[in-house]
Amino acid sequence: MSFLKNFFNQNINRDLDSLRKRWTRSISIIALVVYFIITLTEIAIFFLFRASGKENFDEHFYLRHFFLFPLIINGIIVALMHRANKSPMKDGTKSYVASFLFVMMIFIMNIVHSVFPVILITFAVPILLSVVYSDKRLTNTTAIFALIMEIIAEFFIVWDSDKPLPFESADNFATVLVSFMTQIGLFVVSQQILKFEIVKLQLTKDFEIERYHLMEEAMRDGLTGINNRKAFDKNIEDISRTKLPEDNFFFAMIDLDNFKKINDNFGHQEGDKALIIAAEIILTESKKYNGTAFRYGGDEFVIIFRNEKYDDVFRTCLKIKATYEKSLTKQMKEVNSSMSFGLSECYGDDNLIDQLTIADEQMYAYKKNRKARD
Repeated sequence: MSFLKNFFNQNINRDLDSLRKRWTRSISIIALVVYFIITLTEIAIFFLFRASGKENFDEHFYLRHFFLFPLIINGIIVALMHRANKSPMKDGTKSYVASFLFVMMIFIMNIVHSVFPVILITFAVPILLSVVYSDKRLTNTTAIFALIMEIIAEFFIVWDSDKPLPFESADNFATVLVSFMTQIGLFVVSQQILKFEIVKLQLTKDFEIERYHLMEEAMRDGLTGINNRKAFDKNIEDISRTKLPEDNFFFAMIDLDNFKKINDNFGHQEGDKALIIAAEIILTESKKYNGTAFRYGGDEFVIIFRNEKYDDVFRTCLKIKATYEKSLTKQMKEVNSSMSFGLSECYGDDNLIDQLTIADEQMYAYKKNRKARD
């Protein structure tokens, strides 16, 4: 079970890493959209002020101060995000870079438009975006960085002379205080969301591991431990769906000779032992040549070899037969227990079930010829 858990954790973590990578790219796209929105807003404000005949409106100053500056700086930030996504740096580092650069974009927007105090709330946006990563350290770091940038923007930089300074009046300071409290409140909310997401993720992992374990049990033969008939049918469906015209497959149908005599003369316990011996050998040898083994039913086994050479498959079957006969107990040898097999080659365009039938016919022909010689 520990191996299964490790296997599933590795696959889930790989999928999560892929999702986080996609989210980092999404943040870059969001930043690009925000960039265009800010630019269009600046253009709209310019024409609005110009049409309104606002006193002391300096068009050249506005274009330099409130249009070109954020256009260039935010353009650089968006370009850095894109470059970071294409760089060979680790995905975890990319998530920090994307989050921090997004904070910087919000910072530029705040110092340029500081005349509108409500815009301070936008510092909460990169914090909420970071929650998707399900990384508490990243969210905390982003929140701290956003808070520092907000303090700098509000208390230490005066980009617009019309900006209401925090300490000029109680109303101004209250506005800033409310924005800080709002950001802190959203941070607390994000922490609760993050805690829930982490618990949900762990529950999902545990559920998937248990589900896979149950599925694996349902696909295993209870006696021998190898794949059962249900697993064989599913494997055939998977092959039929994914096979390519250049693929080739070998079906090896294997049958235990005189198996009924083992059960009749020595009991089903001895018969079960013969099946277990055969299954262990079939499983071990088939893996050496990309073979998947199944207990087809009763004393019959099937191996599916994919894209292997006939000589290798034939030698594998001979090795299985020889090893099985050497491993027989004294009682099994008394009834001349042995093993017969038949092979059928199948190409990408062939019907798999038809080829399995051919392998079955070849096996019985082999069995009949050997009995005739005996």
